[in-house]
Amino acid sequence: MKAKVLSFAIALIALLNLGTATAQNLVVKQYPTATDLGTDLQLCVDFAGLGNINEVDIIVNYTAVVETYCINRGQQKQDCEPVPGLTRTLPNQSSTLTFDVRNGRTRGCQILYTDFEAGDCPDGMRSIVDVTFKNVSFTILGRFFNLGDIAPVAPSNVCR
Repeated sequence: MKAKVLSFAIALIALLNLGTATAQNLVVKQYPTATDLGTDLQLCVDFAGLGNINEVDIIVNYTAVVETYCINRGQQKQDCEPVPGLTRTLPNQSSTLTFDVRNGRTRGCQILYTDFEAGDCPDGMRSIVDVTFKNVSFTILGRFFNLGDIAPVAPSNVCR
């Protein structure tokens, strides 16, 4: 009887400890990149060694510099400049992107969508907002990657 109870207890402990495998050997197949899309950030990754999981969370941290451009109807769009008083720096922003994992590997790009609002432009002017991403870094399964400052979209592209 003791042997059956002991066997049952061991089987129960083994069953309860049966969980999702975690990355024991994260392999960087290609170094991650980030691209400024104007108001959003695209993150591209290629990691292997993720084990037997279906998805993995990547926590992205950054500083957002939100610039507002005020355009009137007759203004040449190539002349647009950010309005100094309407530029805001927002440190310590954080978002989570979830990537699918297939056969222990995740690769591809996802867009981190932001919803920073433009500042108030004077009457009759329309506002355009641009976000520059600085100090971009992310963590995947406890491993840290620093991507630094991301080259911003040129203002002439923002106003077109």
